Amino acid sequence: MAAFFPAAGTTFEKIQEKYETLSLIGEGGNGAVYGGIRRTDGLMVAIKLIPKTRARMCYFVNGDYLEAPFEVMLMQKIGQRTGIISLYDWYSLDQAIVLVLERPAACVDLFDFIQEIDQLDEAQAKHIFKQLVDAAVTMNAADVFHRDIKLENVLIDTSSEVPRVWIIDLGNGCFGTSFAHKNFFGTSGFAPPEVAARGEYKADPTTVWQLGILLYEILHRAHFEPVEFFPERRIDARLSHACQDLLSACLTKDPDARATLSQLQQHPWFH
Repeated sequence: MAAFFPAAGTTFEKIQEKYETLSLIGEGGNGAVYGGIRRTDGLMVAIKLIPKTRARMCYFVNGDYLEAPFEVMLMQKIGQRTGIISLYDWYSLDQAIVLVLERPAACVDLFDFIQEIDQLDEAQAKHIFKQLVDAAVTMNAADVFHRDIKLENVLIDTSSEVPRVWIIDLGNGCFGTSFAHKNFFGTSGFAPPEVAARGEYKADPTTVWQLGILLYEILHRAHFEPVEFFPERRIDARLSHACQDLLSACLTKDPDARATLSQLQQHPWFH
């Protein structure tokens, strides 16, 4: 994997010579995100500041020593792909990591989007969800495991009748889609049941579980509560049979019985 490196001796003042920093647009456990403009051409960007005390660092790449955030390495491995936010540049300062990211012109996160509209119908949900499944397959093919797919980590274009979506924030991500992981990184409420039941989890079943929660929440306009959902799998009966079936296939406690990402792509709800 080819990697581009931060310039030596970079200071925040030097970054400001290239990018104008605007107002705060988001803040979370992995850092703060500001709007920005690239001075050479006026391109809108997002500038993410991550304190080094919070950054998960990778120290060896292909056998060579390299001190870089996992988030950077993951995004470089994915490259510029549909449905996943792109990394334009990154810098290492004394106390912080700075990422310069793609910023769609008119967008909000999916949580705010569904709060602002009266109702998201099934056809709209299908269009959004299909893009997310395809993006998840793209990450999986690059051996990248996001681990924190949720409404707040999806941007949606608000300027189009047929909106695009982007998965963002790989700060809790890792490499390794073919083997089990022990320690869960991400939002605890979105950890799949096997984390507690087995003490381990894998990329494909975890991603499908988190996508299922996301779809449940945009269709039901309610927070997913496993205690209330199981054992009957309470799904709105007004949804189409195919949609109910897809939700059930995602939100299955046994990861071995849960649908795979490939099966989701081929599900009748999309065809």
